[in-house]
Amino acid sequence: MIYYRPNILGHARLGLIVAKKITHKAVHRNYMKRALREIFRQEQQHLPSFDLVIKPQKTFSTLQAPDVRNEFLHAISRLCKQINATEI
Repeated sequence: MIYYRPNILGHARLGLIVAKKITHKAVHRNYMKRALREIFRQEQQHLPSFDLVIKPQKTFSTLQAPDVRNEFLHAISRLCKQINATEI
């Protein structure tokens, strides 16, 4: 689940929520946050100026990281299209 709000800073920011409901082990929650931060860091210069809050709905492992990256990029592209459609 992705929440967003435009900001006036000129760059995108990221917030993460990985609940214990998703996975009870802190090691897994921290891995998920690190992986999502890295994907965001690599794509940050291509993103418009808004604040993102990402709340994963299910756990993922290192083997699923490429799929998570593709899903993240797809969600961001849909979000950018939605933002551009509302500005017109």
